[in-house]
Formats: sequence, structure tokens, C-alpha cells
Amino acid sequence: MVQRGTWRPGRWAVSVLTGSLLSTGCASEIRPVADGGGGGPEASVQIDGRTPDAPLPDSRIDGPAVDAAAPADAAIVADTARPCGLVVGENKNFTIGGRSRRFFIELVNVPSGHAKPLPVVFAYHYLGGTPEDFRKATVPSPANKPFILAMPAAVDKTKFPMWDFKTDPATSVDLKFFDEMLVCLSRQFTIDTNRIHAMGFSMGAQWINYLVAHRGDLLASFAQASGGVLSLAKTDPNYFECPMTTLLGKLAKKPAGLVAWGGANDKSDTYSFHQGSLDAIKLYHDSGHFLVRCTHAYAHNWPPDDFTKFILMFFEDHPKGVNPEPYVLGLPKQTPFSGPYPSWPTWCAAVP
Repeated sequence: MVQRGTWRPGRWAVSVLTGSLLSTGCASEIRPVADGGGGGPEASVQIDGRTPDAPLPDSRIDGPAVDAAAPADAAIVADTARPCGLVVGENKNFTIGGRSRRFFIELVNVPSGHAKPLPVVFAYHYLGGTPEDFRKATVPSPANKPFILAMPAAVDKTKFPMWDFKTDPATSVDLKFFDEMLVCLSRQFTIDTNRIHAMGFSMGAQWINYLVAHRGDLLASFAQASGGVLSLAKTDPNYFECPMTTLLGKLAKKPAGLVAWGGANDKSDTYSFHQGSLDAIKLYHDSGHFLVRCTHAYAHNWPPDDFTKFILMFFEDHPKGVNPEPYVLGLPKQTPFSGPYPSWPTWCAAVP
């Protein structure tokens, strides 16, 4: 399934030059703080320095085992005490950096009476898009396991950068928004803190790099489609610097990643998503992250062949601290899927 017409070169509001600089975001210490726990199923998201009242039961949902000896989980400390009042559907009760923000919550494949902790998948849309648009391109399979889908909306869907990955993390409104969404989700639902994931397309995928760099200790795994690592020449007026290798090296746990793009023709007039994706693979691989790379032939579009279900399968198979790596010998030959695309696409492979 391909989402066509999502890329409009004229809307890319910056002159982008590819180069050897592998940078995104702004350098700073990672904000999550260790909660002092053992990193097991009882690890939770802190709320104003406290943990939620309800204890979390066994956090695994029929997935790979989590390494009990893995380092302690990170925790988010939110600086708001106001009620969240989330609903399934659209939520508008967030004010971040003086701007009203909204995001959608969907309970995907969650049967009535489901009592186990739920994974959370954050999905970030592309330049010029909306959560509603992105959702149409990312329909999961009924065979995927239950999870909470959180789809934030950008402040201005036509502005570069649409997601706030050019500022210091202490002031990034979208990093703050992520924190607030996660804290409120942990208040409203029983979430599995070993299974917090994020995916994005195009500029939403470039935001994923910033999120991994600054909240990677919270993420179990991530996926970016047609994003790559944004590199600007130092002479560019929009140039900003953040050595991701330094930030990724500080992560106690390395979230596994999936990088997908539309081959050599995945580009705009000023930026090659092809080269940016190759740069991203090298960056994450050299920093110790396990990766799957997927190169389709549909240029700057959401990957074909019902690809969302394979991203979600990748997330299901990669909780935080998974040990051993389930894809170390290659992509699974068996899947729960039927229909025209029951197996992993031939254009995907594990990065050795």
C-alpha cells in the first residue's frame, strides 16, 4: 500500500546540501533520568518525580524475553501536575510552549476486557500532512498484537522544521510534547514501559533521529521511512549542529531501528533521502544499534506491500533489552500474516 502524492518539493523550505556531517538536533545532556529500578517489568514512567499508583503487571505480551540484567530504565519527570483527561480519539488539552497542541489516541487490535499492559507506538506525520493523513497510509494488520497508537499533530504542518529538532532539548516544544503525551498515557492506561516505540515518515522520520538521540533510553525500537539524517552545509542559514554519535553513545540501551526509503529516486531538488538514509544506517550501526534496512522502488512514498504490519512486527519482536537479538540470523521466515503479502518484503534485510 503506497501513500502517493505526499512529497511536494516546493514545500521543502530550506536549501539542503548533503555532506559528510551526520548531525541533527542540538547537543545537550539526555534529559531522562534513571529511576534507580532494575529495569524489569515494574519499571514505570515517573510523574512529577513519582510513579503511577497502579503497579504494572508482567509487561511482556507474548514477545521475546527482556534481559533481566539490562541497565536500569530511564524515566520521564514531567513538570506539570494538571489532570490529563485523555480520550480515545482527538485530544486537544495540551498547551506546550504557549501553543495549543493536539494528538490522537487509537486502541489498535485491543479486544474488550484486555487486561495486559499495552505497548505504545508514536507516529509522526510528514511535512504538509496531518495525523489523519498519515493514519490512512499506516493501517496495521488484524494479526498485529494490541497496542496504543499515539499520533501527534505539528504546530504548523508547512513550516521547516515542522517538528522542533533544531533547538536545544531543554526548550524543544515537541520533545516536551512527547514527554507530556507519555506521562498522560501512563496515567490513563496501563502501558508497557518496555515497549515504547516511534515511527515517522519524511520530516517525521527526521524527527525520529532527534527523539532517539534525546529519549533513546525510553524507546524500545524505532522506524523511519524516507527520512535519513538531515545534514546541512555550515554555510547554510539553517545550519545547526548536534553530534549524534556523542548522544547515541550515552544511551544505556540501544533501541533497535528500521530504516526504509525509496531507493536512489527518493529525493527532492535539494536533498537526497537516499543518501540521508545510508548515512543514518552508518550512524546507528556504528553506534551499536541493531538495524533492518528496507529499500523499495517507490521514491518518496510510504513503503508498499502493506509495510506497516512489518514495522509493527519489528516493534513486537524488539522490546527494550531484548536478548538475544531475534533477527541476528536474518528476517523471520514465518509471520502471522496472510493475503498477498504474508512474508517480509524481499527488499528488506538485517544489517550485518
